[in-house]
Amino acid sequence: MLITINALMPILSLIALGTFLKRTNFFDPHLWSALEKLSYYVLTPILLVYVLSSKSLDQMPWQEIALAVDIPILLAAFIFWISRYLGPKISAERFTSLFQGGVRFNTFVGLAVAQELYGTQGLIIGALGAGFMIVLINLLCVTTFSISLNRGTNIFKTVMSQIIQNPLIIGCVIGLLLNFSGLNIPTALSKTLEVIGRASLPVALMTVGAALQFKALYKNKGLSFFVGIIQFLFKPVSTAICCYLLGLNGIMAATLILFLSTPTAPSSYILSRQLGGDHEIMATIITQQTLFAFLSLPVTIWLLQYFIPQ
Repeated sequence: MLITINALMPILSLIALGTFLKRTNFFDPHLWSALEKLSYYVLTPILLVYVLSSKSLDQMPWQEIALAVDIPILLAAFIFWISRYLGPKISAERFTSLFQGGVRFNTFVGLAVAQELYGTQGLIIGALGAGFMIVLINLLCVTTFSISLNRGTNIFKTVMSQIIQNPLIIGCVIGLLLNFSGLNIPTALSKTLEVIGRASLPVALMTVGAALQFKALYKNKGLSFFVGIIQFLFKPVSTAICCYLLGLNGIMAATLILFLSTPTAPSSYILSRQLGGDHEIMATIITQQTLFAFLSLPVTIWLLQYFIPQ
Protein backbone atom coordinates (compact mmCIF):
# COMPACT_ATOMS: atom_id res chain seq x y z
CA MET A 1 0.00 0.00 0.00
CA LEU A 2 2.92 2.35 0.72
CA ILE A 3 4.10 1.92 -2.88
CA THR A 4 0.63 2.90 -4.11
CA ILE A 5 0.50 5.99 -1.90
CA ASN A 6 3.99 7.08 -2.96
CA ALA A 7 3.13 6.64 -6.63
CA LEU A 8 -0.26 8.35 -6.62
CA MET A 9 0.23 11.16 -4.11
CA PRO A 10 2.26 13.42 -6.47
CA ILE A 11 -0.24 12.82 -9.30
CA LEU A 12 -3.38 13.42 -7.26
CA SER A 13 -1.78 16.41 -5.54
CA LEU A 14 -1.03 18.08 -8.88
CA ILE A 15 -4.61 17.50 -10.07
CA ALA A 16 -5.93 18.91 -6.77
CA LEU A 17 -3.56 21.88 -7.03
CA GLY A 18 -4.85 22.66 -10.51
CA THR A 19 -8.42 22.52 -9.21
CA PHE A 20 -7.58 24.80 -6.27
CA LEU A 21 -5.77 27.38 -8.39
CA LYS A 22 -8.59 27.48 -10.94
CA ARG A 23 -11.36 27.74 -8.35
CA THR A 24 -9.60 30.50 -6.40
CA ASN A 25 -8.83 32.48 -9.57
CA PHE A 26 -5.20 32.64 -8.54
CA PHE A 27 -4.27 33.03 -12.22
CA ASP A 28 -6.03 34.72 -15.09
CA PRO A 29 -8.64 32.20 -16.33
CA HIS A 30 -7.21 32.44 -19.86
CA LEU A 31 -3.92 30.98 -18.60
CA TRP A 32 -5.39 27.49 -18.30
CA SER A 33 -6.33 27.32 -21.95
CA ALA A 34 -2.80 28.36 -22.86
CA LEU A 35 -1.31 25.73 -20.54
CA GLU A 36 -3.52 23.03 -22.07
CA LYS A 37 -2.23 23.92 -25.53
CA LEU A 38 1.36 24.08 -24.28
CA SER A 39 1.10 20.64 -22.69
CA TYR A 40 -0.82 18.97 -25.52
CA TYR A 41 0.97 20.46 -28.51
CA VAL A 42 4.52 20.99 -27.19
CA LEU A 43 5.56 19.45 -23.87
CA THR A 44 4.00 15.97 -24.07
CA PRO A 45 5.02 15.35 -27.71
CA ILE A 46 8.59 16.30 -26.78
CA LEU A 47 8.45 13.90 -23.83
CA LEU A 48 7.34 11.11 -26.18
CA VAL A 49 10.11 11.94 -28.65
CA TYR A 50 12.71 11.76 -25.87
CA VAL A 51 11.40 8.54 -24.30
CA LEU A 52 10.97 6.63 -27.56
CA SER A 53 14.23 7.78 -29.13
CA SER A 54 16.53 7.25 -26.16
CA LYS A 55 15.98 3.55 -25.32
CA SER A 56 16.36 0.37 -27.34
CA LEU A 57 13.04 -1.03 -28.56
CA ASP A 58 14.40 -4.10 -30.36
CA GLN A 59 12.88 -6.59 -27.94
CA MET A 60 9.46 -4.96 -27.72
CA PRO A 61 6.54 -7.27 -28.66
CA TRP A 62 4.83 -4.69 -30.87
CA GLN A 63 1.99 -6.84 -32.13
CA GLU A 64 1.10 -8.17 -28.69
CA ILE A 65 1.05 -4.67 -27.19
CA ALA A 66 -1.18 -3.40 -30.00
CA LEU A 67 -3.62 -6.28 -29.61
CA ALA A 68 -3.68 -6.08 -25.81
CA VAL A 69 -4.80 -2.43 -25.82
CA ASP A 70 -6.87 -2.25 -28.99
CA ILE A 71 -9.04 -5.37 -28.51
CA PRO A 72 -10.59 -4.03 -25.26
CA ILE A 73 -11.30 -0.69 -26.95
CA LEU A 74 -12.98 -2.42 -29.89
CA LEU A 75 -15.06 -4.54 -27.50
CA ALA A 76 -16.08 -1.43 -25.53
CA ALA A 77 -17.09 0.31 -28.76
CA PHE A 78 -19.13 -2.75 -29.76
CA ILE A 79 -20.96 -2.74 -26.40
CA PHE A 80 -21.89 0.93 -26.80
CA TRP A 81 -23.28 0.42 -30.29
CA ILE A 82 -25.27 -2.64 -29.20
CA SER A 83 -26.63 -0.76 -26.18
CA ARG A 84 -27.73 2.10 -28.38
CA TYR A 85 -30.17 -0.15 -30.21
CA LEU A 86 -31.13 -2.50 -27.37
CA GLY A 87 -31.10 -0.06 -24.45
CA PRO A 88 -33.20 3.00 -23.59
CA LYS A 89 -33.53 5.64 -26.30
CA ILE A 90 -31.12 8.55 -26.04
CA SER A 91 -30.30 11.33 -28.45
CA ALA A 92 -27.52 10.92 -31.02
CA GLU A 93 -25.64 13.86 -29.46
CA ARG A 94 -25.74 12.26 -26.02
CA PHE A 95 -24.68 8.89 -27.40
CA THR A 96 -21.48 10.37 -28.87
CA SER A 97 -20.55 11.71 -25.42
CA LEU A 98 -21.24 8.39 -23.71
CA PHE A 99 -19.19 6.65 -26.40
CA GLN A 100 -16.20 8.92 -25.83
CA GLY A 101 -16.56 8.54 -22.08
CA GLY A 102 -16.17 4.77 -22.32
CA VAL A 103 -13.63 4.51 -25.13
CA ARG A 104 -11.08 7.28 -24.59
CA PHE A 105 -8.36 7.27 -21.92
CA ASN A 106 -6.34 9.99 -20.18
CA THR A 107 -2.84 9.88 -21.67
CA PHE A 108 -1.41 12.28 -19.09
CA VAL A 109 -2.61 10.34 -16.07
CA GLY A 110 -1.49 7.06 -17.65
CA LEU A 111 2.01 8.33 -18.39
CA ALA A 112 2.33 9.90 -14.94
CA VAL A 113 1.28 6.72 -13.10
CA ALA A 114 3.51 4.55 -15.30
CA GLN A 115 6.49 6.80 -14.64
CA GLU A 116 5.93 6.93 -10.88
CA LEU A 117 5.54 3.15 -10.60
CA TYR A 118 7.91 1.78 -13.23
CA GLY A 119 10.21 4.63 -14.26
CA THR A 120 11.48 4.94 -17.81
CA GLN A 121 10.44 1.38 -18.70
CA GLY A 122 6.86 2.19 -17.78
CA LEU A 123 7.00 5.38 -19.85
CA ILE A 124 8.24 3.52 -22.92
CA ILE A 125 5.61 0.78 -22.69
CA GLY A 126 2.92 3.36 -21.98
CA ALA A 127 3.97 5.55 -24.90
CA LEU A 128 3.84 2.61 -27.31
CA GLY A 129 0.46 1.45 -26.05
CA ALA A 130 -0.88 5.02 -26.15
CA GLY A 131 0.24 5.42 -29.76
CA PHE A 132 -1.69 2.33 -30.85
CA MET A 133 -4.77 3.38 -28.88
CA ILE A 134 -4.84 7.00 -30.04
CA VAL A 135 -4.99 6.00 -33.71
CA LEU A 136 -7.82 3.50 -33.15
CA ILE A 137 -9.77 5.77 -30.79
CA ASN A 138 -9.69 8.69 -33.23
CA LEU A 139 -10.94 6.38 -35.96
CA LEU A 140 -13.80 5.08 -33.78
CA CYS A 141 -14.85 8.43 -32.31
CA VAL A 142 -14.86 10.44 -35.54
CA THR A 143 -16.71 7.65 -37.33
CA THR A 144 -19.26 7.50 -34.50
CA PHE A 145 -19.88 11.24 -34.71
CA SER A 146 -20.28 11.11 -38.47
CA ILE A 147 -22.69 8.14 -38.48
CA SER A 148 -24.71 9.19 -35.41
CA LEU A 149 -25.19 12.83 -36.39
CA ASN A 150 -25.56 12.18 -40.13
CA ARG A 151 -23.16 14.95 -41.02
CA GLY A 152 -22.64 13.61 -44.52
CA THR A 153 -18.95 14.40 -44.27
CA ASN A 154 -16.09 12.39 -45.74
CA ILE A 155 -15.37 10.07 -42.81
CA PHE A 156 -12.00 8.94 -44.16
CA LYS A 157 -10.81 12.50 -44.69
CA THR A 158 -11.95 13.60 -41.23
CA VAL A 159 -10.38 10.59 -39.51
CA MET A 160 -7.07 11.00 -41.34
CA SER A 161 -7.03 14.68 -40.46
CA GLN A 162 -7.58 13.89 -36.77
CA ILE A 163 -4.80 11.29 -36.80
CA ILE A 164 -2.23 13.20 -38.84
CA GLN A 165 -2.70 16.39 -36.83
CA ASN A 166 -2.63 14.67 -33.42
CA PRO A 167 0.52 15.97 -31.67
CA LEU A 168 0.85 12.85 -29.50
CA ILE A 169 0.94 10.62 -32.57
CA ILE A 170 3.44 12.96 -34.20
CA GLY A 171 5.64 12.75 -31.10
CA CYS A 172 5.47 8.94 -31.12
CA VAL A 173 6.31 8.73 -34.84
CA ILE A 174 9.29 11.11 -34.57
CA GLY A 175 10.64 9.26 -31.53
CA LEU A 176 10.33 5.88 -33.23
CA LEU A 177 11.91 7.13 -36.45
CA LEU A 178 14.87 8.52 -34.53
CA ASN A 179 15.21 5.25 -32.63
CA PHE A 180 15.12 2.99 -35.69
CA SER A 181 17.30 5.27 -37.80
CA GLY A 182 20.32 4.39 -35.70
CA LEU A 183 21.35 8.03 -35.50
CA ASN A 184 23.12 9.13 -32.37
CA ILE A 185 21.26 12.12 -30.99
CA PRO A 186 23.74 14.75 -29.72
CA THR A 187 23.95 14.79 -25.95
CA ALA A 188 23.03 18.48 -25.79
CA LEU A 189 19.83 17.86 -27.80
CA SER A 190 18.94 14.75 -25.79
CA LYS A 191 19.37 16.65 -22.51
CA THR A 192 17.27 19.50 -23.85
CA LEU A 193 14.45 17.13 -24.78
CA GLU A 194 14.69 15.49 -21.38
CA VAL A 195 14.46 18.78 -19.47
CA ILE A 196 11.49 20.01 -21.52
CA GLY A 197 9.79 16.64 -21.22
CA ARG A 198 10.04 16.75 -17.42
CA ALA A 199 7.69 19.75 -17.41
CA SER A 200 5.06 17.90 -19.43
CA LEU A 201 3.29 15.78 -16.84
CA PRO A 202 3.14 18.32 -13.96
CA VAL A 203 1.64 20.95 -16.27
CA ALA A 204 -0.74 18.45 -17.88
CA LEU A 205 -2.00 17.12 -14.53
CA MET A 206 -2.71 20.62 -13.22
CA THR A 207 -4.73 21.39 -16.34
CA VAL A 208 -6.69 18.16 -15.77
CA GLY A 209 -7.63 19.46 -12.32
CA ALA A 210 -8.47 22.91 -13.66
CA ALA A 211 -10.84 21.42 -16.24
CA LEU A 212 -13.10 19.76 -13.65
CA GLN A 213 -16.65 21.18 -13.64
CA PHE A 214 -18.27 20.43 -10.28
CA LYS A 215 -21.62 22.09 -11.02
CA ALA A 216 -22.59 19.17 -13.26
CA LEU A 217 -21.23 16.47 -10.98
CA TYR A 218 -24.54 14.87 -9.98
CA LYS A 219 -26.30 14.99 -13.34
CA ASN A 220 -27.10 11.91 -15.46
CA LYS A 221 -25.96 9.48 -12.78
CA GLY A 222 -27.58 6.45 -14.43
CA LEU A 223 -25.88 6.90 -17.78
CA SER A 224 -22.61 7.86 -16.13
CA PHE A 225 -22.72 4.66 -14.05
CA PHE A 226 -23.04 2.54 -17.18
CA VAL A 227 -20.11 4.36 -18.83
CA GLY A 228 -18.06 4.01 -15.64
CA ILE A 229 -18.58 0.24 -15.57
CA ILE A 230 -17.13 0.03 -19.09
CA GLN A 231 -14.29 2.42 -18.33
CA PHE A 232 -13.13 1.20 -14.93
CA LEU A 233 -14.11 -2.45 -14.90
CA PHE A 234 -14.70 -3.96 -18.34
CA LYS A 235 -11.68 -2.42 -20.10
CA PRO A 236 -9.06 -3.20 -17.40
CA VAL A 237 -10.33 -6.76 -16.94
CA SER A 238 -10.45 -7.45 -20.69
CA THR A 239 -6.95 -5.97 -21.02
CA ALA A 240 -5.70 -8.29 -18.28
CA ILE A 241 -7.24 -11.27 -20.10
CA CYS A 242 -5.65 -10.17 -23.39
CA CYS A 243 -2.24 -9.79 -21.73
CA TYR A 244 -2.53 -13.29 -20.26
CA LEU A 245 -3.54 -14.84 -23.58
CA LEU A 246 -0.80 -12.98 -25.46
CA GLY A 247 1.92 -13.89 -22.96
CA LEU A 248 2.49 -10.36 -21.65
CA ASN A 249 3.33 -10.17 -17.97
CA GLY A 250 5.21 -8.19 -15.33
CA ILE A 251 5.67 -4.46 -15.80
CA MET A 252 4.50 -4.63 -19.41
CA ALA A 253 1.10 -6.11 -18.53
CA ALA A 254 0.69 -3.90 -15.47
CA THR A 255 1.42 -0.72 -17.44
CA LEU A 256 -1.08 -1.56 -20.20
CA ILE A 257 -3.79 -2.43 -17.66
CA LEU A 258 -3.16 0.85 -15.84
CA PHE A 259 -3.60 2.84 -19.05
CA LEU A 260 -6.98 1.16 -19.63
CA SER A 261 -7.94 2.03 -16.03
CA THR A 262 -7.62 5.81 -16.40
CA PRO A 263 -10.56 8.21 -16.70
CA THR A 264 -11.62 9.53 -20.08
CA ALA A 265 -9.58 12.28 -21.74
CA PRO A 266 -10.36 15.99 -21.22
CA SER A 267 -9.90 16.39 -24.99
CA SER A 268 -13.23 14.57 -25.34
CA TYR A 269 -14.93 17.84 -24.44
CA ILE A 270 -13.16 19.70 -27.23
CA LEU A 271 -14.06 17.10 -29.85
CA SER A 272 -17.65 17.08 -28.61
CA ARG A 273 -17.94 20.83 -29.14
CA GLN A 274 -16.22 20.72 -32.52
CA LEU A 275 -18.33 17.90 -33.97
CA GLY A 276 -21.71 18.72 -32.46
CA GLY A 277 -22.01 16.30 -29.55
CA ASP A 278 -23.58 16.88 -26.13
CA HIS A 279 -20.67 18.73 -24.56
CA GLU A 280 -22.50 19.34 -21.27
CA ILE A 281 -22.83 15.65 -20.41
CA MET A 282 -19.30 15.19 -21.74
CA ALA A 283 -18.05 17.66 -19.11
CA THR A 284 -20.06 15.78 -16.48
CA ILE A 285 -18.55 12.42 -17.42
CA ILE A 286 -14.99 13.82 -17.46
CA THR A 287 -15.43 15.31 -13.98
CA GLN A 288 -17.11 12.22 -12.51
CA GLN A 289 -14.52 9.82 -13.90
CA THR A 290 -11.54 11.95 -12.89
CA LEU A 291 -12.78 12.19 -9.31
CA PHE A 292 -13.67 8.49 -9.20
CA ALA A 293 -10.15 7.67 -10.36
CA PHE A 294 -8.91 9.00 -7.01
CA LEU A 295 -10.54 5.87 -5.53
CA SER A 296 -10.23 3.36 -8.35
CA LEU A 297 -6.56 3.77 -9.26
CA PRO A 298 -5.24 2.84 -5.77
CA VAL A 299 -7.38 -0.31 -5.89
CA THR A 300 -6.17 -1.14 -9.39
CA ILE A 301 -2.52 -0.68 -8.43
CA TRP A 302 -2.98 -2.85 -5.32
CA LEU A 303 -4.58 -5.61 -7.38
CA LEU A 304 -1.77 -5.42 -9.95
CA GLN A 305 0.85 -5.80 -7.23
CA TYR A 306 -1.04 -8.78 -5.83
CA PHE A 307 -1.83 -10.64 -9.07
CA ILE A 308 0.98 -9.55 -11.44
CA PRO A 309 4.46 -9.97 -9.91
CA GLN A 310 6.89 -7.32 -11.13
